[in-house]
Amino acid sequence: GGGFPGLPLAILHPQTSFLLVDSVNKKLTAIDDMISSLQLTNVQTLHTRVEEMATQSPTKHRHQYGVVLGRSVTSIPRFCFWTKELLVRKTGRMVYITGGDLEDFVEERCFLTVPISGEGEEEKRALVINQVNVDWIAGKSGEKSRKVGKEGSKKKRIGGKSSGGSSGSGRSEKIKGK
Repeated sequence: GGGFPGLPLAILHPQTSFLLVDSVNKKLTAIDDMISSLQLTNVQTLHTRVEEMATQSPTKHRHQYGVVLGRSVTSIPRFCFWTKELLVRKTGRMVYITGGDLEDFVEERCFLTVPISGEGEEEKRALVINQVNVDWIAGKSGEKSRKVGKEGSKKKRIGGKSSGGSSGSGRSEKIKGK
């Protein structure tokens, strides 16, 4: 969302490929300008809903991401449901930045919890959850798989260009690779 923390991570890890996903085209236009200004070659943007990525372009996105990073997009179980098919099987990890209380079943399944708040700020932390536990938590979300229109039925913007796909809400940052 808004390029944070995706852009700083891309700067720190130039050998890693990043796909920044947002449903708000205006944000992606600004992010594309930043990518160009910073001459980053390891970052692309994608205008779509994260929850539709695996079903709209399964050969392109399903089980392709070593890490999926979300920042207060929705409830953790729902985000797990949306992204479970994007993670590389067995080795994939989800990192979710959130504040507030967690459901016990989520907290118990976290591989790692890292506090990231500064002094005087609302308590925030980054949760790291492995792929097996992402699947398990997703099962607690109450979400059901939905059929999505054919790939190419709507406009989707990739890195400043348009191609087939969809638009809507949901933001996250994907880190491709293992």
